[in-house]
Amino acid sequence: MEWLIKRGDKKFCIDLPSQIPDNQIFSLTIEGKPQQARFDKNSEAVYIKTPEGEVCFKARTSQIDRYDGDSESKVMLDFYNPLKCQTESFHGTVEPWVPGMENRAAAAAAKGKVMRAPMTGKILEVLAKDGDQVESGSILLVIEAMKMENKVFAQASGKVEQLKVSPGQAITIGDEILTIKG
Repeated sequence: MEWLIKRGDKKFCIDLPSQIPDNQIFSLTIEGKPQQARFDKNSEAVYIKTPEGEVCFKARTSQIDRYDGDSESKVMLDFYNPLKCQTESFHGTVEPWVPGMENRAAAAAAKGKVMRAPMTGKILEVLAKDGDQVESGSILLVIEAMKMENKVFAQASGKVEQLKVSPGQAITIGDEILTIKG
C-alpha cells in the first residue's frame, strides 16, 4: 500500500507491502526507488539495506493522532539516525495513497482544515475570529494547561470559519476549535 507523507511543504510516497514479516527481507519503494528492508519486532527497528550494509532506524518515541472524519494522521516520531549519529524528529502527516486522491484532496480543501485542541485545558485568549484571514503559523489562541500558557498555531493559510471556542471555555484534546478554509 502506498502512503503519502507530508512534512511542511514536502510530500513523498512510500510503498509498503500489506504485511511485513518479522525478520524477513521485504521490498519497499521510497520516492520511486526500490529498497530492501527488514523489520525486527524484538528491537522495534527497521533495517534498510544499503551498499555499505544494513542501516538501523529505531523509534525512540512516537505519537499518532487520528480523529473520526480525518483522512490523515498526525505523526510525531523521534528516531536514531545512524547515518548522522544523532536523534532526529519527524513531525508530519501520513495518509493512505489511492488513485483519485487528488480529487478528494481538492474536495477536502474546499471543506477546510479542521483545527483541533492539541491538549486538554482552558481557553485563555482567542486571537482569531470568524472571517479573519490567517497565514500558516499564525497564533490563533492560547490554552492554559498545567498552569502553562500554550499557543496554538494555524496549520494552514486561509479564512477562519466556524470558531467553536471562547475565553474561559474548558476543552479536551481533540475537540474541534475552528476551521480554516483556503
